[in-house]
Amino acid sequence: MAKIYFIDSENVGDSWIQLLSSMAGEDKIYVFYTDKSPYISYESLLQVIAYGSVPVFLKCHEGRNALDFQLVSELGFQMAQEQSEEFIIVSDDNGFDAVVRYWSDKHYRIRRIGRKFCRYAASVKKEEHNEECVLIQEEQSVQAVMERSLPAAYEMLQSRQDGLEEPELPYVPEMGEAFDVSREIPAASQKEPEEGEEPSIQEKIRNIVYNSRSTQPEKDAKCVYEMFFSLSMSTLTEVNTALKIFIGNEAGNDIYRELKEHQECRKALDDLFLPTQKERFLHYAGIVLERSDLQELDAEELGKFLLRIPRKNLNSIRASLQKEFGHELGSDIYTVYKPHFKVLNKI
Repeated sequence: MAKIYFIDSENVGDSWIQLLSSMAGEDKIYVFYTDKSPYISYESLLQVIAYGSVPVFLKCHEGRNALDFQLVSELGFQMAQEQSEEFIIVSDDNGFDAVVRYWSDKHYRIRRIGRKFCRYAASVKKEEHNEECVLIQEEQSVQAVMERSLPAAYEMLQSRQDGLEEPELPYVPEMGEAFDVSREIPAASQKEPEEGEEPSIQEKIRNIVYNSRSTQPEKDAKCVYEMFFSLSMSTLTEVNTALKIFIGNEAGNDIYRELKEHQECRKALDDLFLPTQKERFLHYAGIVLERSDLQELDAEELGKFLLRIPRKNLNSIRASLQKEFGHELGSDIYTVYKPHFKVLNKI
């Protein structure tokens, strides 16, 4: 899903430039400016030039809140053209929050971020780049070892044919020893059950979700399965609540009713239940983050933070998040997790 950014340059200056390095190919960025907008440095100008025509600059008529009104007008126009995209207002002016709430109630994907989030996005991109460089270096080191080892292996085979003493073959590290490989589901677990074979619990859940009113059944089926590492069918209230938050009221109720009546499914799901409260909490918090727009955050660290702070009062949770992550990002995290705190507190 492409992201469309709307920049209030009078408010955030040139901090939006830091977003350029984290943008995907289909993302768009509209910069609204007036003669009152802060000037940008030569350094910033060079960064903008490097991205060619990606930023679209729109000069606004001046007046009290004039730029804001023109930005919101363009936002509405773009929403009519690109209803499936995500719309992001970049401004520290919380007056835009009324616009965000208005369109969120109509089920558009929209949010506001500030200059702190721009800096955060840039730092995350830099870390990802560093990790990618390390990975490339590790892959190259493995390749180098292989290139050294293959001639020696050939020499060993040749010596066997000649009746000579076998030379010692240099040690070749396993791929997993050189760098981490993403865990994948074995191909065997993805095959369709043969005739007379009992479907796996994943396949049962997938069928239930596909028969519900889910609008994205593949993604939702994975979520439902992952949920039961943290929730038990013995706590039906929490299961029902979580399903409706994650999947939506109608589809969530459909799935809940099917699971509730499916005795064999219930037993298999309870076998997934993680042994400790900490593991269950962190796992559920990770699912919430994965289905949000804040996936660049460290799920484990955020989960540990939420587990550590008092969670009886929503205001205190929000204050703790804002203190730890800054007002803008802390507020975004709070918005994502707010519906889930009742479930998290019962885990």
